[in-house]
Amino acid sequence: MEGDFSCVKGSVAGVPFDVMPPLVPLDWSRAVKLPMAKGLTIQVVDLEGLIRLKLRAGGPRDVLDVAALVLRHPQHLDLARELAVAYRAADKLEIWLKDPRLKAEMLEARRAKPT
Repeated sequence: MEGDFSCVKGSVAGVPFDVMPPLVPLDWSRAVKLPMAKGLTIQVVDLEGLIRLKLRAGGPRDVLDVAALVLRHPQHLDLARELAVAYRAADKLEIWLKDPRLKAEMLEARRAKPT
């Protein structure tokens, strides 16, 4: 736990997860349902919700993650910039959005994505 809110971190079958308090408004009707073992499913926030949460957290890795997400999903760029201003992370986000290494990584990831 660090920062200005508590967060429980864990891992199930090698998949890391965070359990967080309600830091930002989330539309749970847009949650993504993921199948788990034994016919169970879990709900995770959609991409917009993840961007909101990461920018609210505002750590260096969180802002980097948002930049990477936006580079792969440019339709969320305007929202990310608007939220970054609200959470005083706009300068950090712009630095990562312009980073040539991150752009190259995201381009390579897009190419490697199976069709």
